[in-house]
Amino acid sequence: MKKRKYWLLGTIVMAIVMVLAFFGCSEAEVSSTLTIYSDLSGTKTVVVRVYGDEETLGGRDYTAGNNTAFMLTQGDELAEKLEEFCKLDGVKFSVVSGKTKKDSTYITMTFDFENIADYNQKAKTIAGKYSEGWIDATLTQSGEQVTVREAASNLPLLYLDMLEQYFNDFDCYPVYEYGPNTQSQIIPNGIQFQGDDMYSFTWWVVPTSAEIVVGTQHEKGTYFKPEEDYEYRADLSGEYTEVSGVPTARPTVSSIALKDGAKTQYKTSEAFAGATLVVTYSDSSTVEIPVTGSMLSGFDTSSAGTKTVTITYEGKTAQLQITVTEPATQNPPPSGDQNGDQSGDTPAPTEPEEGMPIWGYILIALGCVLAVGAVTAVIMWRKKK
Repeated sequence: MKKRKYWLLGTIVMAIVMVLAFFGCSEAEVSSTLTIYSDLSGTKTVVVRVYGDEETLGGRDYTAGNNTAFMLTQGDELAEKLEEFCKLDGVKFSVVSGKTKKDSTYITMTFDFENIADYNQKAKTIAGKYSEGWIDATLTQSGEQVTVREAASNLPLLYLDMLEQYFNDFDCYPVYEYGPNTQSQIIPNGIQFQGDDMYSFTWWVVPTSAEIVVGTQHEKGTYFKPEEDYEYRADLSGEYTEVSGVPTARPTVSSIALKDGAKTQYKTSEAFAGATLVVTYSDSSTVEIPVTGSMLSGFDTSSAGTKTVTITYEGKTAQLQITVTEPATQNPPPSGDQNGDQSGDTPAPTEPEEGMPIWGYILIALGCVLAVGAVTAVIMWRKKK
């Protein structure tokens, strides 16, 4: 009897593993940096890393699942949508989309503040309906020395309300292809999805780390390590990050340049393909940011010719020469084939292939369970003999 129980348990475990392998898991991680300058103003940056469909999660043996399909908008369009749902004006959004299904997409949100009180007020505005959970960050000064302290539990509040609005907007997520999800779904990160026309999915937005930078001093609180346990979610209550140092002057943009690889050949009516800007600051530091549509002037593919595109960022400019050509014309197909068939009949167009419906995956998973069960039964029957 004991052996039979072990075999049955093994069958169940194997079946669960197979089902998980088919469906995958969608994941995203969030980190932030709070920087204070000598005039006690500062900058807050929040980065959401969305794993690619086939990208292996850190330290795990499974991939991210359906993130590429899940992020229905990309690039500038995604940044514009997030700006629309952010309750604070003046927040900058940028999106660097993964080039393949094995690459992550990075969403960056940045805003400046005049002092720590202004920071707390702006953060509460972004937090929206979750603002009551905000714990005010503190800044104390002794001579040139500044000490900054912030609660770890603040990190989710800087994206939760905004992303919840985005995920629940039917313009971003229309009726699901295989039928609506008629039940409310509560995701582990606290986002609640409601309505008859929402996707059925699980997407974990995990607070990963928060860093505070004051001059040459910095402290980083890490709340999640994917290589250790991707199923673990830390309790952030009572956790704080604190650092003391002498702040330096806010760096200014000294120059910008386009990174090699920007597309220069376009067809008429073709949209901007994106590019990356290398920004150099007065402290010699550099950062790469995506070129957005709002930075462009002179980009025009309505007619053929050589055009000069100007990219402007923080008062600095860079230029890109593009060549626009008319699409090549195609000769009409012959009325008959080359073997003398002049009937003029053309084959009926084939229907576009569609992805496998959800019930297809369910049948496959059940088939795996039955197969494993059958193998187990045969082994047990042989042992009895």
